[in-house]
Amino acid sequence: MRSVMLSVCILALLVWTGAALAAPPSEFYAVKDGLWTDNTVWDQGFPPDDPSDDNAWIGGGYTVTVTNHTATPKRLRPGCDPAMYANNNGDGTVIVGENGVVDLTLGGAQYAYIGCHSSGALGTVIFQDNGRLETCGFGVGRFGGSGLVEIHDDSVLNATTGGVCGVSLASGRQFSGSSGTIIQDGGTLNVRNGNDDDPGYLKIAHSDWVGGLSDCTGLYEISGGTLNVYNDPGLVNGGLIAMGSTPTSNEVNNNVTATFHVIGAWDPGVDNITAYSLKMYVDDREGASGNETKLIFDITDAGIEPIVLEADALFDGKLVVNDLSSGATGTYTLVTYASAEGDFDEVDLPDGWTYEIGSTALTVTVPEPATLVLLGLGGLGVLLRRKRG
Repeated sequence: MRSVMLSVCILALLVWTGAALAAPPSEFYAVKDGLWTDNTVWDQGFPPDDPSDDNAWIGGGYTVTVTNHTATPKRLRPGCDPAMYANNNGDGTVIVGENGVVDLTLGGAQYAYIGCHSSGALGTVIFQDNGRLETCGFGVGRFGGSGLVEIHDDSVLNATTGGVCGVSLASGRQFSGSSGTIIQDGGTLNVRNGNDDDPGYLKIAHSDWVGGLSDCTGLYEISGGTLNVYNDPGLVNGGLIAMGSTPTSNEVNNNVTATFHVIGAWDPGVDNITAYSLKMYVDDREGASGNETKLIFDITDAGIEPIVLEADALFDGKLVVNDLSSGATGTYTLVTYASAEGDFDEVDLPDGWTYEIGSTALTVTVPEPATLVLLGLGGLGVLLRRKRG
C-alpha cells in the first residue's frame, strides 16, 4: 500500500513539474515605470527575455526603459487592453537608450506591435542615443490602435531579418480608427526586401488587396537621419514606399490619409532618403470618400532633402511645398527616379512657384524676385484693364 501511494505521489510530482516546465508564463505586463531589467517592473517578477514565447505588454501609462541591456522578448507590445490595468489606461511607452537593444530576431524574426490593440490605446517607442532595434518588421497603429515611433541621435532600427520585412503605419485591411506615426530627426531606419513573391515595404496608411480601411491616418516625418528601403541584389518587386488607399482593393476605403513629409536638408552630398520605388494611391471609386495622399516638402535655407529612387515613381494625390527659407530661388529637386507615371490631383505651392514631373526628377522652381514683381504688375494691369472696361 505504501509503495502504491509513494508511486502515486511521485507520478503527481512529475506531472506537476512537467506541466510547469512545458508552460512557462508568456504574457508579461509592466506594472510601474522603470528599467526593463528591474524585476519589480513586471507582473511575473522577472523580465520578458525568453525569445521563444514572451510577449512584453506595456500599458497603464507606464514607461519602460532599455539601457545597457539587450531585451529579447518574442514580441514587443506597447499599448494594450486598458482592462488589464486598474487605472483603465492602456497607453504604454518604451524608451530604448544608451547601449540598449531590443532584439526580436531570436524567436524566429518576430515583430513589434506598437499601438496595435483594438481598444485604441497609444503605444510609443522612442529610440535615442545609440539604441537599437533588430526585427523582421513592426506595425505602428493598426487594428484600431494608435502608435508613435521617434528616431533620434545615433539610433538604428533594422527591419532586415527574414525574407519578408516591412514597416506598416496604419496599414492593412478591414480596420478603422488607427493612427500610425514615425518622427525621425536622426538615426537610421533600414527596411529590407528579401523576397519578390512577398516583398518588403514601408506602408503609410496603405490598404492591400483586401482593403476596407476607414478613418486611418499614417504619417512619416523626417528632418534628419537616414531612411533606406532597399532590395536584396537581383530583386525588383519591393523596396517600396507605398502610400494611401488603393482603388483596386476588394473593399472601398474611406477617410484614409497618408503623408510623407520632408523638412529641410542635411548631410550635403549624401542620399539620406532612398527606396527602390514610390507608389502613391487614392481610392476615389464610387462609394469611397475622404481619402487623401500627400507628399510635403518644407524648403529651408539649407534646401530640401530629395527622395532618391532606384526605379519608378507613381504620383497621385497632393503635392505640397512650403517655403520656410529667407529667400529661396532656383530649382529644387524633390524626387529622383528612373521613370515616372501619373500626376497630382492637387498642388499647393507658394505664389509663382511651378513644379515639373520630368523624365528623371520631380522638381519645383522658384522664380527670381524680379520675375515675381513683373508677374504681379502683369496681374495688376489685367485688373486695371478689366476695371476700366
